[in-house]
Amino acid sequence: MNENKKQILEYIKNIDKIILDNPSSPSDKYLFHLFPFGERGTQLPFELINLIKEELKSNILNFCDSPSQIITLEPGGNQWALLMANELRLDLYIARYNKKFNISASAEIKNKYSIKNMYFPTMPNKKTILIDDVISSGKTVEATIKYYKSININISAVFVISIKSLEYKKLLDIYNIPIYFILLEDGMFPIAQR
Repeated sequence: MNENKKQILEYIKNIDKIILDNPSSPSDKYLFHLFPFGERGTQLPFELINLIKEELKSNILNFCDSPSQIITLEPGGNQWALLMANELRLDLYIARYNKKFNISASAEIKNKYSIKNMYFPTMPNKKTILIDDVISSGKTVEATIKYYKSININISAVFVISIKSLEYKKLLDIYNIPIYFILLEDGMFPIAQR
């Protein structure tokens, strides 16, 4: 485990109420854990932001040769994709849960805890990477990959901060797209590994 991952893990373990179970979950069997770097996070110390930023940047530079643009997913991936777009000087496109301008299509996303429509932006056919905060069921990432593949825009790699389940392996098998992550959740606390 590299030093950045160790430090990220320490921050996560030491922030109060970092992981909460979602009381409104429709299934008692599914515990929805929330992270500070995710869509409902409320506390992001500068040091944690910087560590995650550097680890994402390192993963992209080490594992993806010359990406041209980023697609990200609302709401949790936005801030991380924006940081990476700025760091790597890449164009950024955002798939949203609300209809916005320049939308080319939508897909219904069903997972263990909700049903939503995701609206995909129009973007050029260039080397594209997908950045998100967390993969839980993998349904949103899968819908994004599937949509862009259907219009001949291939996403060459997926970069996330945390993987919450092993469901992401299905995406590897179906789409043969590498998925790089910083943390893999193991029970209540994530463990750092790839």
